[in-house]
Amino acid sequence: MSQRIFYESQRFNQWWIYLIMIVIFAFMLYDLVIELSNDGANVASNSFGFFVLAGVAFLLNKMVLKTKIDESGIHIRFWPFYIKEKTFDWENIARIEVKKYSPLADFGGWGYRIGFGGKGKALNVKGNMGIQLQLKNGNKILIGTQKGEEVEQIIELYRRKTEG
Repeated sequence: MSQRIFYESQRFNQWWIYLIMIVIFAFMLYDLVIELSNDGANVASNSFGFFVLAGVAFLLNKMVLKTKIDESGIHIRFWPFYIKEKTFDWENIARIEVKKYSPLADFGGWGYRIGFGGKGKALNVKGNMGIQLQLKNGNKILIGTQKGEEVEQIIELYRRKTEG
C-alpha cells in the first residue's frame, strides 16, 4: 500500500479583513489629505499609522498555516511563529480528534493563540474546525483545518497503523 499524505495550506484571505483594512486606509488617507491642506504639522504621525497598517497587511499576506500528516506524524509550519517545521510524532500524541470549536470563545480569535482555561495553544486562520492534539507531556494544541472530513480519514488510517 502506498503512503497517504495529507497537505493543507491556509491563509488569512477572508474578504472582511481586507475590507476593514481598506476602510481604515481610506480614513487615514482622507486625514492625511486634510492635514496637508492645512498646516501639515501632523503629517509624520499620520504617515506612521499608514506604515503600521502596511506592515500589518504585509504580515497577514505572508502568514500561511501549513499542515502535513503522514506516517511519521503531524507537521506544521506557521510563519512567523514556527519558521521551521514542527513535528508531533504519533508516539507522542496521547489523544487526537477533529472537532468543531469556537475561535473567539475558546481562544480569543484567530492566529497563534493561547486558550482560556487550560485549552492550550491554537494555530488557526479561519473557520471553526480543528485537529485537537493532547500530547503525552500534557500539552494541548489545536491546529485549524478547512478539510475536517479528509483529516479525520487520514488520522484514522494512521491511528489504526500505530495501534495495530
